[in-house]
Amino acid sequence: MLKYFNAALTKLGRAQPFDHLAGMAQLALDSGPVALVDLAPAPTVIGCSDDAVSICEQVVRMACDVDTVEVGDLDGVGLPLTGAALPFEPPWNAVLVLPMVGGGRRLAFLVFVPPSGLEARRVAHFVTAARRQVAENALTQRYRSDLKRYIMMFDHLERTANIGVWECDLVSGAMFWSDEMFRIHDRSPGEPMPSVSDALNYFIAPYNKQLEKLLLSAAVTSDPLDVTMPIRTASGRKRTVRVIAQRQHADDDGTDRLAGVLQDVTAAHEANERLWWTANHDALTRLPNRALFADRFRTALDRRRRTKHDVCLVLVDVDDFKQVNDTLGHAAGDRLLCLVAERLRKTVRTNDTVARTGGDEFSILLEDLESPGALDAVLERIRSNLDIHLGWDEQTVLVNLSAGAAVAPEHGDNEHDLTCAADLALYRMKEQRRSALALYDPSFGQAQQERAQLMVAARKALRDGAIVPHYQPQVDIASGRIVGVEALARWIDGDEVRTATEFSCALDDHELGAQIGLAVVDRAIVEIAQINRGRERKLALAVNASAGELLRDSFLKRIGSRVEAVGRDAAPITIEITEGVVFDDPHGRLAQEIHEANRKGINFSLDDFGSGVASLLHISTLPISELKVDRRFVINVEHDLAKQKVLRGIIEVARTLGLRLIVEGAETAEQVRLITELGGRYIQGHYYSRAIPFEALQRLLAEEDAGMPLSVAAG
Repeated sequence: MLKYFNAALTKLGRAQPFDHLAGMAQLALDSGPVALVDLAPAPTVIGCSDDAVSICEQVVRMACDVDTVEVGDLDGVGLPLTGAALPFEPPWNAVLVLPMVGGGRRLAFLVFVPPSGLEARRVAHFVTAARRQVAENALTQRYRSDLKRYIMMFDHLERTANIGVWECDLVSGAMFWSDEMFRIHDRSPGEPMPSVSDALNYFIAPYNKQLEKLLLSAAVTSDPLDVTMPIRTASGRKRTVRVIAQRQHADDDGTDRLAGVLQDVTAAHEANERLWWTANHDALTRLPNRALFADRFRTALDRRRRTKHDVCLVLVDVDDFKQVNDTLGHAAGDRLLCLVAERLRKTVRTNDTVARTGGDEFSILLEDLESPGALDAVLERIRSNLDIHLGWDEQTVLVNLSAGAAVAPEHGDNEHDLTCAADLALYRMKEQRRSALALYDPSFGQAQQERAQLMVAARKALRDGAIVPHYQPQVDIASGRIVGVEALARWIDGDEVRTATEFSCALDDHELGAQIGLAVVDRAIVEIAQINRGRERKLALAVNASAGELLRDSFLKRIGSRVEAVGRDAAPITIEITEGVVFDDPHGRLAQEIHEANRKGINFSLDDFGSGVASLLHISTLPISELKVDRRFVINVEHDLAKQKVLRGIIEVARTLGLRLIVEGAETAEQVRLITELGGRYIQGHYYSRAIPFEALQRLLAEEDAGMPLSVAAG
């Protein structure tokens, strides 16, 4: 396109200038000097014949003041025209002013009349022809100006957008490159145009051959082409370019062309690659994350159905990872995860995938296993590398890894079955409490069958209303009064009451766990509102929630609507979350949900505080109003000075940050006394009460309202 702009500009540049037009007027009229004047805003000479170049400004000004001569005024004039007299020496002493209009401009020919005069008819013919010529000339000048502007705009567009224009003559093979094409390839504009083969050779193999085929196809079919490929510029830089092309059929010169643009998209391409990497990799270990692993897992199983080669899934878990965090700190935990990632990556083959799929969970995908021997060799290498020696703070800690493996198609032919099989094998190894790897065995399925039976029973219990909240009191040590309760799920199975631990597989299930959670919360809100009816001091309610529950649109909305339904008797709601919940939120979606719920009046508590890797960070970034101390800091605290120091520090942190602190797990009077001395105020533990049914809670509160002291170990 730029080539055609320049060609048109060159052609217009050959059009007659106003000087030439004035000279033609002198010849046509057989007159004296001729000047062409632009009358607005002030008379300005824009063209003159050769012998009018010496015309002075005063002559022009006085000549423009005389009356103009119109073509109609010349009809019937037989005598020569002598023009208007001017007080100057010849040839400037007589002038004929002929008005013109061209391109919206008011122009006039100043024709200086010789002593013999001018023939009127000749003047009339000239005026008619000249007006047409002036109009055409003005239009040509406007086109020229527009083309210059378009060329400047086009050049600016090319530079700004890094877009070059190119064209290939399909008959001669001649190439045309715009200036930006040369710049993109690190060549200087004005160099000789490249040949087709030279242009293709900038593309890195094998893309050059691919592009050649695509261009030939586009030239034959006239279908548009749009591809993105890497090039190596003349200076050796690697760039990424987008090539767009389409055949243009013959125009005025009768030649078909393949024309298009080439855009340097290196910056956008690199940015997209960084975004893709970030979305599909773990930032700490730089391994693929769960999403990328799942995609490769599906692809590997699809390919296995064609190649018939085995695929093996290995799940690896870091034993006692939380203990490393608790004793050595989260920096040591991070270092451990990086060591595990490096060890596993070096253990497997280059075409295998190692991913971090959870906090301390890794997954390995072994593909294209052509024989049992190939599988055994890789599994043996993994098995022999499951001991990690972590050097930290002048000490070395031995950390064990447990692993479970399953093979397709022997143990399943889809993601779900293989994952379940590998998970069962992993669970069997973790029970041994030593570094080990087990390949799935059908005998492991007994546990899976029991789990399936429990899931069926749990669904029935939920339908029958047998999964209900029990309430563990939260007590103000100073007053001895119950200030709140935590609702905990219990399964009433005949005369037996099952704790959440006994049906944890149902609670961990994405669908069933969410249904149980909502049912327990619904009932707890209604029951505590019933207790609060008429009470001066409202009893607070705390509930647990997983990441999956919080990310469901229905969960927080359900809580909000239920609280609204019970009205003013509704308990202040606190949702307890663990650090693991926040860890599973790399993109911040869960944090957004938490902030939104907090704005609507729902409080949040950080449960098991002190057990994770980033407790203080979570306090600063989330709307946390309460901390619950991990019960492990309370076990044997009366005999452990180190735990006492940690507990005192946590209490001080809560006081400094203005957060309510609840200490969980107190079971003895000595522990309660020590917590009080350390500055603790609120306790939730078996010393005061286990989780009790609704009716028992009502009786306990009635006794408290009657002035009876809270009995120890109620329920």
